[in-house]
Amino acid sequence: QVARRLIGSKGCNMKRIIGQCSKNMPPGTEVVKLRLRGKGSGFKEGPRQEESKEPLHLCISSRFYPQYVNACF
Repeated sequence: QVARRLIGSKGCNMKRIIGQCSKNMPPGTEVVKLRLRGKGSGFKEGPRQEESKEPLHLCISSRFYPQYVNACF
């Protein structure tokens, strides 16, 4: 249930963060990436397609430092 609440209904929480970070950027530019990983995320990885045993965490990445900092807050 935690992963669902973080992502939001139909991804609305993730979309909101991406939208806020994309202001004043050219359309179609991938500004930030948000990936929920770890135990309870539902993401299967590796050759065995298993969920990671690490604690649940949100990976944030961006090629643009100001947008990265904005996504973190």
